[in-house]
Amino acid sequence: MNPVDFEVMLAVDRALAAFDFSMVASDEGPTCPRVEITVPHVSLAARECEAFYLSLNPDTAADLKATAARIKAREATVRAGIIQTGLELIQIKDSLPGQFDRWLKLEFDMSKSTAWNYINVAEKFAAAPKVVEILPPATVYKLAAKATPDAVRTAVVDEINAGAVPTKKEVETRIRRARGGGSTGGVATEREADERTEAQEKLRTPVPSDHCGNSSSTVPSQTTPSKVTGDKTTAEPGGGAASREAGALSPTQAAVSAADFLRRQLGGEFTVLRSFIESADMDQFRLEMLKVEHSPG
Repeated sequence: MNPVDFEVMLAVDRALAAFDFSMVASDEGPTCPRVEITVPHVSLAARECEAFYLSLNPDTAADLKATAARIKAREATVRAGIIQTGLELIQIKDSLPGQFDRWLKLEFDMSKSTAWNYINVAEKFAAAPKVVEILPPATVYKLAAKATPDAVRTAVVDEINAGAVPTKKEVETRIRRARGGGSTGGVATEREADERTEAQEKLRTPVPSDHCGNSSSTVPSQTTPSKVTGDKTTAEPGGGAASREAGALSPTQAAVSAADFLRRQLGGEFTVLRSFIESADMDQFRLEMLKVEHSPG
C-alpha cells in the first residue's frame, strides 16, 4: 500500500473514533428543521419553447426572445384596453338611450356585436383582469358571452387566479361542451344570446324625442308590415312581403323586429304596451291577437 494512502486511512479512523455511535435514533425523527423544495410547474408549451431556443444560435435566440417580449408588451396594452373600452361603452350606452348604435356607426363604424364583445368582457372580467391578460381576445369574448354558463366562467377565473395558464383550446373546448357540444351549435347559441340581449335593450330604451318634446313615432320602420291610407294605417292583405320576411327569421330575430316595430309605431305609448305584455298570459295574448286581427272594423 502506498504510504500516503495508509496515512489517509489512519486519519479517517482517528476522525471516526471521535464520534459516539451508541445513541439509539429517536422515534420522533430528526430534530433538524425539515426543508421542502417546491419545483415550479413548467407547462409543455414553455418546455417546447425553451427547447426551440436551445436549438438556435445563442445570438439568434436572444434576438428572438427580445422581439417576442416587445410584441407581448404591446399585446398586453391592447388587451388591457378591452376592459376599459367596455366600461366606457357601458357608460355611453346608459347615457345615450336610443342613439347608442348610431353613435357607434358614426364614430367607429363598429357593429353592435363588436360593441357587446367589449361590454360583456367589462361586465364579467373587470374584477379578474388576468383572464384578459392570459387568453386571446377571441377566446375571452366567447368566455364572456351570455351563452356561456356562469359555472364555466367561474372555473376558468378561479384557475387563472390560482396561477394556472389554460390554453385557448382547453377553454374553448369547455365552452363548446357546456353549450351543447356541437361545433356550430355554440356559435348559434351565442348569436341567439346576443340577439336576445339586443331585444331586451330595445325594450328598455325610451323613444327619442325631438326638440319640441314630441315622440318620433311618425318615423316609418323599414320592416313595417302595413301601408298608410289617409289617416288610417291598415295591414296589407295576408301580411304581404313583410309576413314572408318575418317567417324567415329565427324566433329571437322575430322578437327583436317585433319589439322595434311596436316601439316605432306606438311612440310614447310603447311602455304601456310593454307593461301589459310583461303581466299577460302569453298563450291568451296570442289568442286575443288573433281575435282582434279577424274581427270586423
